[in-house]
This record gives sequence, structure tokens and C-alpha cells, in this order.
Amino acid sequence: SKINKEEFEKLFYKGLSDYAISRELNVSPDGIYSYRMRHSYYREDLRLNQEIELSRFQKEVLLGTLLGDSSFRLGKDCKNPAISCAHGIKQKEYCEHKTKIFENLGAHCKYSKRHVADKRTNKLYEDYTMFIPANPNLKSWYSSFYNNKIKCIPFNLFEYFTEVSLAFMYMDDGSKIGNTYQIATN
Repeated sequence: SKINKEEFEKLFYKGLSDYAISRELNVSPDGIYSYRMRHSYYREDLRLNQEIELSRFQKEVLLGTLLGDSSFRLGKDCKNPAISCAHGIKQKEYCEHKTKIFENLGAHCKYSKRHVADKRTNKLYEDYTMFIPANPNLKSWYSSFYNNKIKCIPFNLFEYFTEVSLAFMYMDDGSKIGNTYQIATN
């Protein structure tokens, strides 16, 4: 293993997330998770869906990106929703920037390459995906965004819609055509 036990333990006992440890040790978050499990380094705060309050800025960003490319993930046996957002390979820095904003929530960014070609283009696409772990504080947001599992515009959350929200919404789903700008919120 590329992981130095002493360096790992120092970061682990400081309370850093797997993602934060992975950046410090230059190892993937999945590698850190595997190392923790293999060597029995457990943290209650990672196994439980810890209730972490979002800052006002995080709520503004979250609203914009959920109106854009982000979506909630709620498994059938899960009580609390998680969030994911995939971006093309050229948007790596943007994905990492969004991940940093939600780092205190345990967010991490992961690279992936499809193993099955897209039927329309016959290409194997690569992407970077930001994941925000399940959090009880996201339940009310999930309920606002989804009506019978159909995503809708949550007007009750628009108190958080600011120029920051608009910027992230545009970065997710916006484009410039000639002299005009548009956002593809379909």
C-alpha cells in the first residue's frame, strides 16, 4: 500500500474526512476508504448520516446546482438523501471547486470512465462526479424538489436564490449562443 500508517493516523485522528485525507496523501478517496476498512479504522460520524447544517452560502450554491445538473439520490431503504452531480472531463476544476464548497459535508469528487459506449454516439465518456453524502438536513430540500419522484422547481426555497445561485445554475446548464445566454432547465 502507498499509504503511510503514521501519516494516515495523524490525519484520521484529526477528524479529517476520507476525501481530505486523500488529498493530503495523494491517494484516491476510495483508496483511503478501503485502507480504513481493511485496517478497522471506523468512525461513527461516517457510518451515521450526520446532521450537518449548511451555511447560507452553501444553500445558495446548492439551490443553483440542483436547478442545474445536480440531483438527489435516495435509495429505497435510505432515510436521508445524498446528492450527486456529474460533469464532463473539461469541467474537472469546476467539479473540484463545488466539492470544496461542500467539503464539511463530506463531499468528494470522483473520476470515472464508462465501460459501455453511449448508444447514440458510440463513445466511451469520461466524467468527474461530485458526491455529497446523505444528511438529514437535506430531507426537506428533497421534499421540495421532488413530487412523486418527479423533479420540480421548489419555489419555497427561493429565499436562497441569489446571484450565486444563478451563477452555479448557469455553470451547470448554461451556454452562450451568439450574443445571447441561455440556461437549459428542461
